Amino acid sequence: MGKDVRFALRMLSTNPAFAITACAVLALGIGANTAIFSVVNAVLLKPMPFENPDQLLMVWEQSPSTSKTNVVNPINFLEWQSRNHSFKRISALVEYNVSLTGDGEPEVINAMAVSDGFFPILGVKPILGRWFTPEEDVRGKDFVVILSESLWRRRYGADPAVLGRKLLFNNQSVIIIGVMPASFRFPQSTADIWTPLALDRASVLKAGRYLETVARLTDHATIATAQADMNAIASQLQRERPDVDSKWGIMVVGLREQAVGNVRTPLLVLLGAVGLVLLIACVNVANLMLMRAARRSREIAIRAALGAGAARIARQLLVESMLIALLGGTAGLLIGIWAVKLLTSALPETVNYANLTINYGGFKTVHIDATVFVFALAASLLTGALFGVVPALKAGRTDVHEALRSGGRSITGPHSVVRGALVVAEVALSMILLVGAGLLIRSFAHLSRIDPGFDAPHVLSLQISEDGRFRGNPRGMLDFNMRMLDEVRSLPGVEAAGTTHFLPLGRTIPGTGFWRADQPPPNPGEEPATDVLCVLPGYFSAMSIPIERVGSLLRPTVREPLSR
Repeated sequence: MGKDVRFALRMLSTNPAFAITACAVLALGIGANTAIFSVVNAVLLKPMPFENPDQLLMVWEQSPSTSKTNVVNPINFLEWQSRNHSFKRISALVEYNVSLTGDGEPEVINAMAVSDGFFPILGVKPILGRWFTPEEDVRGKDFVVILSESLWRRRYGADPAVLGRKLLFNNQSVIIIGVMPASFRFPQSTADIWTPLALDRASVLKAGRYLETVARLTDHATIATAQADMNAIASQLQRERPDVDSKWGIMVVGLREQAVGNVRTPLLVLLGAVGLVLLIACVNVANLMLMRAARRSREIAIRAALGAGAARIARQLLVESMLIALLGGTAGLLIGIWAVKLLTSALPETVNYANLTINYGGFKTVHIDATVFVFALAASLLTGALFGVVPALKAGRTDVHEALRSGGRSITGPHSVVRGALVVAEVALSMILLVGAGLLIRSFAHLSRIDPGFDAPHVLSLQISEDGRFRGNPRGMLDFNMRMLDEVRSLPGVEAAGTTHFLPLGRTIPGTGFWRADQPPPNPGEEPATDVLCVLPGYFSAMSIPIERVGSLLRPTVREPLSR
């Protein structure tokens, strides 16, 4: 084998144009596969960074108007806690923005309020401090927070003495009791700070639906048995609270499926597409190898005449193929590393991982790890076998007399037939890729021409998080916003300004049931639902949204929010 490798290196060095071309073709194919597989590995293959992640579920209410998953009513969550027989624990959470002051510059932070049991359910322990206790999940005793490692390092310089320090959280003094590890990130969340949810049954009797819930199955329960259990609870609640829960169901979804459900199929399709690219590269190199073997037919015939068997000749050519594949694979791995860095650096920080779920912490965490390296090595070896086996078998069956008589100058005959078949296969695979790419480009062109309903290129947005000074004072909040808008409108270049509590086309949009005030109200659960945005004057002008029709004002009658 050592002699074969040295001979293969000598043969490649005598024909550098062939070696460079073959390695470059393979490097592009293997590099593309490595880059995409690194994303697939991070999303679909890596275990979630939680304890026994297969036992983790998300539990949602099911809207009667859309039959889709919906956020949860707080009272229903409390009933689920006491009535279910399938979960070890179930916890509620809600994400929101807060103003953080004290110990540095003021900043807006994504926070998550969680009920008792959230961290034990996930099984991830803090690197400093502790979790919340049940006693702290009570209104009036909930002035404690847990930080993410990134916030701890950025704001406090990774100071281990941070525990016990106070900070102003929405103008409320709270105490830091823990720091979570960098690997901890709940799916579809960007929270850097966690607080107790402190649900109080008396205070949420009139609340709408706004909670998410996560649960851990008991050792003997499955998703199917949990769904049956929650269906029974939904039926009970429909009978007991027909004004709120009529026709509302409950849907149980595995946490991994919840996290990657939207991107699984596109990623697998993309991996299949780059797999076809690699297959085309293999066909290209196989053609090059056949032509090279045809030109070396005299050499191969002399070796056969001197006693080399077909297996020995085939092995020599396979070693050359594997060497080319390993060189191309090494270059492809470098291309893959570069492609991943280019892709992750090109994407904006605002890419939401609900739509591009990567490693439960953002697309920026994709990297080439041991699994990806093994994939690149396996792809290289398999590629070498794919493009090398046909030329090796053909060379092993060389007609010695014919090859010596022709002097190795002819590349017709069986070699030509096989090369023709490979060309046909290559054209067929290329057509598949071209058609798919054409359809994607056409779809993208159609999407780019869709009118979103507002003048997006000329609209800027900024986010405002009040610091708690207007708690219980909606008039003060309204006055503040109106003064702020007046000052923004006075800035040079600003034609109009307005506010809305959620940006359009975002992941989160509130919704509510509605009906005409001059008509009898529909039965509970049968009213139509719509998205709702609360805006101040100037919003439609700033967005360049025309008013199609102005009607007479009727006093609206709106029930509690049905969805977000």
